[in-house]
Amino acid sequence: SAKGELLAERIKNILKHPLQGCQWSVECTRKPDNIKSWCKEQFESKDAILFIGAIGIAVRKIAPFIVHKTTDPAVLVIDDLGIHMIPILSGHLGGGNALAKALAEPLGAKPVITTASDINGKIAIDVFAKENHLYISSMKMATKVAAAIVDAESVSFQCLGDVHGIVPKELSSEKDKSKYHVLVSPQKTETLDNVFWLIPRA
Repeated sequence: SAKGELLAERIKNILKHPLQGCQWSVECTRKPDNIKSWCKEQFESKDAILFIGAIGIAVRKIAPFIVHKTTDPAVLVIDDLGIHMIPILSGHLGGGNALAKALAEPLGAKPVITTASDINGKIAIDVFAKENHLYISSMKMATKVAAAIVDAESVSFQCLGDVHGIVPKELSSEKDKSKYHVLVSPQKTETLDNVFWLIPRA
């Protein structure tokens, strides 16, 4: 819409300045002739895609190109009045949630975050891994650990080697009493079903 085009220009101007510590390169497109080809190209080349318009349209257009949460770009939607900013794909690993919050503030929009860890004020274990440059050994186990944290079940934490930083409050040091155990180690020292192994990236 014409209102959406004006909003796109506002967003483009905001992103002329660093946001989230990054300098963004922005392209604006209004109603591409072949939106299927356009979406495919964006998924293969961009870190984030922002649709201005209805969320249903965005979902239908990106659906054929969704592959995996570890590789898909962040996808966000904002209505053309700039009221709601909604991350709909790759909110954690792709940075969609953080980008939605960062963009919403200067626009005066409301970020609509639906991921359980965020709305419950809990640590997102995949974001913790990303921020600390840790490779996730199993996304299936990451999902289980994330659910346990949201449900306030005991999850323990151990890091082998020289470490700096603070252990998140949701993780304890009492391994014997925990349903899951988060282990940061350069070598896989345990193969138990309840051990979630995170590997420091070189």
